[in-house]
Amino acid sequence: MEKRTRVSAVLESGKELNAELTWLQDGLHVLYVGGKTHVGAISHAEGGTIWSYQAAGHKEQIISDSWAKKLSEYWNCPVTVCCGIHFDGISGEEIKEIVNRSEQLLQTLCTGREWKRKEENNAAV
Repeated sequence: MEKRTRVSAVLESGKELNAELTWLQDGLHVLYVGGKTHVGAISHAEGGTIWSYQAAGHKEQIISDSWAKKLSEYWNCPVTVCCGIHFDGISGEEIKEIVNRSEQLLQTLCTGREWKRKEENNAAV
């Protein structure tokens, strides 16, 4: 049975970033979106290697690569991250805030404040 966890961050403007993490029998799938949901980039990390795809004109790969790499290392399992963040008319400062808040949210997931590490959790995932 899959275990799902949702986490979110709110930007100063009130815009939301939302991540849904789904534990599979062997691995972790992450859907990370904000604003107009879509597929902007997909990254898969396993055994220290990252495979990525970024749609033309998109910039989310910087986030999906970081999340896939760090979550895979932390949880010691294959991780796929699908990322799509789009807010109309945002400024360069808001883009920086999205990247920073994304890294903070990732750190929260990797320090166990949102959930216990997989090997410490006795429940089936």
